[in-house]
Amino acid sequence: MIVGSLLNLAPHFLFEDDRPRWFAVGTNVILRLGLAGAIGGFITWLGAAMSNLVRWGLRPRWSGDWALWCWFIPVLSLLVMRDVARRSGSGPGGTVLIVGWWVTFVFEPIVGYLFFRGRPVAAEMTICAAVLAIAVVLHVTDLQERRQAEFDAAP
Repeated sequence: MIVGSLLNLAPHFLFEDDRPRWFAVGTNVILRLGLAGAIGGFITWLGAAMSNLVRWGLRPRWSGDWALWCWFIPVLSLLVMRDVARRSGSGPGGTVLIVGWWVTFVFEPIVGYLFFRGRPVAAEMTICAAVLAIAVVLHVTDLQERRQAEFDAAP
């Protein structure tokens, strides 16, 4: 996603006459492939994180099926992610991170399409959402690794 968005910015820094059509099409293809890979990876990771909670007996509010279906109702993606983070041991700082990611994730396509169609700002918003998503994944993964270490250390 980040590489595709950066490549998508490149044509904006070229003069109109210097922009080859194939370059714009190619960057869009790379961006779409990156998006598909990111979505698949994120859903798989969330399913694994939810499975860990069930295995540890922490009974998440949302079942493992919601790892996929929550992406079709935007507010549910926030609720599911927040539940996974809290049950993994996240404090208020983690909740702020998750809400920040969710706001950029949900509003980036809307704001980018309505106000910045085709402008560099839309790509910058996509990069921001991707960086925050990486931060959320690292945060929850770190919490779950710590929790697993506690279970492993217990007699």
